[in-house]
Amino acid sequence: MKKNGKNGDDGQDWFDFEESKRRRDEGMDRVRDNNRVWFDASVLASTQLVKDNPAREFLGEDFRHHCQRVVGPPKTPKAWGALTRELIKNGWIKPTGEHRPMRAKRSHARQTPVYKGAASHE
Repeated sequence: MKKNGKNGDDGQDWFDFEESKRRRDEGMDRVRDNNRVWFDASVLASTQLVKDNPAREFLGEDFRHHCQRVVGPPKTPKAWGALTRELIKNGWIKPTGEHRPMRAKRSHARQTPVYKGAASHE
């Protein structure tokens, strides 16, 4: 793929939503595949957190804190997005449509999605 200019414009429409999603998903798949042992252990730890707290609302950072304590950190912080996507895709959590400020100091209180554990998940 030829890159033109400093902005990385490869001739694609800058506002091609489907292409953006495809590239996002490819990147997350690569991150998952390059962190497979950590990823699988973190999925298990996260699903157990949801099972143990079926009525609770979660932020992505809740899974990050839990997995860092139980599994350890991933090779790259990009793995957190892939983990959240996996939990949504497999029905463990659902976005509520709400956003709240993150609590971690390094996150600077930026807004993040709120998720609800899927109580009916088996």
